[in-house]
Amino acid sequence: MAATRVFDLFNAYLGSTQVVGADSLRLTEGYRVQTANNDGGHGLAARDKTYYFAQAVLGCQEVEALPTVCAAFESADTLTLAAEGKLAGIPVSTKTLKVLMQRAKLVAASLSIRQGGYAVSSFELRASADPGSNGPEDEVTVSEVDSPAITHSSALRAVRVTGASFTPNGGSAITLQSPRGLDLAIRWAADQAAGGSDFGEVVETGGFEITGTLALQDVGLDANGRTPAQALLLADHGVLVVTYRPQASSSDKTITLKNVYFEGSDDSRTARRFGEQTLRFGVFAQLGADWYDFSGANKILTVA
Repeated sequence: MAATRVFDLFNAYLGSTQVVGADSLRLTEGYRVQTANNDGGHGLAARDKTYYFAQAVLGCQEVEALPTVCAAFESADTLTLAAEGKLAGIPVSTKTLKVLMQRAKLVAASLSIRQGGYAVSSFELRASADPGSNGPEDEVTVSEVDSPAITHSSALRAVRVTGASFTPNGGSAITLQSPRGLDLAIRWAADQAAGGSDFGEVVETGGFEITGTLALQDVGLDANGRTPAQALLLADHGVLVVTYRPQASSSDKTITLKNVYFEGSDDSRTARRFGEQTLRFGVFAQLGADWYDFSGANKILTVA
């Protein structure tokens, strides 16, 4: 393959799931390095390479990508990360360059939507090396695609947050005025290990944790004289619904998050700026005998 430059990013996939609106990919390869102490002289005695690792962060503009990708990893232990780019000076319909990270594990994911902007979804992945691997090319492969099939897809890309409400367990819905943004962060317990004869690290993941913030602009008082933040702090766990307007659409979509509990707030006032309340919350995945996940009967996060 002749050396050439790569421009743009498109056709990003995790397994067979297309990550619509992909706009960034940062792929890192390397070795874990051990450093030896000197024996009375100056400087280090040695730096030794031990085990290979590969990791990537894939970003896109799609809201629905968050639950879709998380659900895809529930039915597969690992997935292949694939992304294509245009070769400089060559028509994109003729040839592209594809990079593959084999046996990717999802260790973190996030979503951020803001008033008047596109969504930012991000996925952090680590490669779990095959025991038979002997070199980096067995874990990350790069190849030219001579007959590319460019896929055009519409996505649920947020452009405006239009509403939010919270319904506590056993209580009535609380309407939250003038929501400005929602941030979600999901992280799985992850560990990596390698045996004496392994080339690369093996990665395993466990249970997940979800945290987030909801930003509001207007402040109103309820019948008890409480601000929305104060009312939510007193409320039991419940269901948070955030409504947004997708691109080129005349109807709204909703993000529904279950088992939410609000635990804190920050009230920001700045000279010559509108104020903002940022409400912090967490999410638990087990409620009594019921377990919640990203697929199946008990979905913890739904975009519809």
